[in-house]
Amino acid sequence: MAMWLDSIMSPLNAAGQTIEKLIETRDLVKFGDTFRKLFAEILAAQKGAMAAQQREAELLNRIGALEKEVTCFETWEREKQRYERRNVGFGAYAYILKKAERGTETPYWACTKCYEDGKIRTLQNGRFEKGTGPYWRCPDCRNDIDPGTSSAKWPNDD
Repeated sequence: MAMWLDSIMSPLNAAGQTIEKLIETRDLVKFGDTFRKLFAEILAAQKGAMAAQQREAELLNRIGALEKEVTCFETWEREKQRYERRNVGFGAYAYILKKAERGTETPYWACTKCYEDGKIRTLQNGRFEKGTGPYWRCPDCRNDIDPGTSSAKWPNDD
């Protein structure tokens, strides 16, 4: 009698074990699918974090550049207050250090065009080709100033 019971029970036990393995496999497949979804979300979050970090670095660089620009503007504002525009003869103009700002610094004429562009460039003395009189040329923008020969005032004159 045990034999016929074993012949029924043995395949049923095997079927039960197979069903348990199928359930385990199903759970592993579900776990794998869930794990892949989770991994994809983690990758998306990581890409977002990297993009945010890159944007933050760009913004920090921009802030640094703007701070440098502000410092340059502030420095120029202080520097340009040291100069005054003067008629150097025959309607020609140049910027010159204010007398109170000179100290031991040798006075000189500064180019009006460069001054308006935010920089000080010392005008260099020269002669016209025809020898008609002195003129001054900016070495940067090549702007010429011809104050004429009779009324030109040196920068240290008041």
